[in-house]
Amino acid sequence: MRPSRHNDIRGVLLRNQDGLTAKEIAIKIGMEQDAVKKALPNIYGVYIDRWLTNLWRGAASAVYICVPVPDNTPKPSK
Repeated sequence: MRPSRHNDIRGVLLRNQDGLTAKEIAIKIGMEQDAVKKALPNIYGVYIDRWLTNLWRGAASAVYICVPVPDNTPKPSK
């Protein structure tokens, strides 16, 4: 089984607070873009912040952001 790259993706997104596209993430961590796109929906705290439109092609690219998870988050009580 391959090791998960979720922490690598979260880390690069946390270091780039303005957000990154899947292509930019793939370049920064040396991963295939399709693998990054497949992993992003399954990573806790990652969401689409906005869409960039390519004027030449008319295609839209999602810009992903990751929210930091606080270390001292209390568990909910029943």
